[in-house]
Amino acid sequence: MSETFGPSAAQKRNYYLIVLSMISMFVTTSTIYMVFPLFFEEYGMSGTSIGFLISVGTFAGIVSSIIAGKYSDSHGRKPILFAGVAIYAVVFFLFAFMEKSFTMFAILRFIEGFAFYMTPVAITTMVADIFPPKQRGKAMSLYTMS
Repeated sequence: MSETFGPSAAQKRNYYLIVLSMISMFVTTSTIYMVFPLFFEEYGMSGTSIGFLISVGTFAGIVSSIIAGKYSDSHGRKPILFAGVAIYAVVFFLFAFMEKSFTMFAILRFIEGFAFYMTPVAITTMVADIFPPKQRGKAMSLYTMS
């Protein structure tokens, strides 16, 4: 891709699909996070336990962001993106069927947070790969707004 010409039509289409999918994922995640405290409360968790369960996913995300960035450079963006989305989906499926205990919730939240934060790392680097430096700021801004 040339600095002058910018991304191809297919790359632009993929970019807009990425932005739309991220909007969908973040809306879904925001909705789930609003319901999580009620869900955990139903199983007898205290406020402190609920706070820990919410936080453990964020901590896992910090760890996975570093790992996902390194692996996306060496193994490509798509495998990291697909792995993150697939693991994220499986974990939410498991919430319905696994034992409803604090320990199991903590394990699932750690895996969920780890998987979820792999996705923005892969996508952000994909956006940076698609657009030349002169167009990258605008593309990143639109993606970030999603």
